Amino acid sequence: MISDNEQTYLDGLVEVLTRGDQYLYGERTQSARLSVTGSKHVYDVGENIPFLTTKHVKPDLVIPELIWFMRGDTNIQFLEENGVGIWTANAFQNYLESTGQASNVEQYSEEWKQRKDAFAERIRDDDGFAAEHGDLGPVYGKMWRDYPNPEGDNVDQLGSNVEALRNGEQSTRHVVNAWHPAYTDDVALPPCHAFFQFHNCGGKLDITLTQRSTDAFLGEPFNIASYSLLNKIVAADAGLEPGKLHHFHGNKHLYCGSAERKKWYADSENREWLRRSIQDVKADGRRSEYHALKETLESRLPDEEPAMNCSDHIPLALEQLGREAYKPPSVEVISGKPFNEYNVDDVVVSDYDHQPFIPARMAV
Repeated sequence: MISDNEQTYLDGLVEVLTRGDQYLYGERTQSARLSVTGSKHVYDVGENIPFLTTKHVKPDLVIPELIWFMRGDTNIQFLEENGVGIWTANAFQNYLESTGQASNVEQYSEEWKQRKDAFAERIRDDDGFAAEHGDLGPVYGKMWRDYPNPEGDNVDQLGSNVEALRNGEQSTRHVVNAWHPAYTDDVALPPCHAFFQFHNCGGKLDITLTQRSTDAFLGEPFNIASYSLLNKIVAADAGLEPGKLHHFHGNKHLYCGSAERKKWYADSENREWLRRSIQDVKADGRRSEYHALKETLESRLPDEEPAMNCSDHIPLALEQLGREAYKPPSVEVISGKPFNEYNVDDVVVSDYDHQPFIPARMAV
């Protein structure tokens, strides 16, 4: 039996596939995407933390990254030491560019991957090297805990808001803003989940999250798990019960590859065929038909370049949509422990049955 939270996420994938007729090409990522604007989804955190079961969303990636944010850290060394490499490509590419090596190696090539792995190992083992090349600039942790103030003392947005919630304050000003226009050129990636707000709703804690740009297949499952977990941790710290996560999307998209793949999706007739086919499967109501549609789509698509394998997320989304779901896992946090003192072992995820992980390339 699929949970309401998981169904909400899967419905969002279908929304992009059926309503996403904005075909956009990004110079930054060299990838095309199908997009929708202005969508919203609500997750009941009091019911369960939405670690998806139709694919593996790894808690051992989500938990350290959230703690990294909550601590105000911006250096990937903590992440690498905890086995989290999702930010490493950004830091590595910055390193290549800052040292004049970027033109010497093709991005995503085997040489690039080998050198990235060597870079990550050195980040873990060499504190001096990590201090010089591991910092991502004023990304989420910096903005949450030490927001730049041109008039003097910086602002601990997260800390001050949690303190207000501990004191029982009910306000519409419990805001944490990760977006700072003056710093968007100084970070590896300007904040995607840019703005969130706490709401004390009669003893239950809600979060409204505004995300300017949402990678629906690869990033969003981590985003909803992370902010739901933040809800649970802050609620436990402030003596509240977890409530709901209201997730607003400025632009929500599925990447659809590069080279010949992007040309296929650029054809409006191909997109219309895909849209109608997905609508037919949805009307039919049999999840397994998504897998049949995936096979048909792949028979029509040109091959991906080897270096860009799995950069087209649309067949991967169809694979996930066709899978059976499991009961959501149990997630426990420590009641009353200050959020900024959390360690990785303070969050326990148990009874997590899930379908296999689906590899996908991140747009960097």
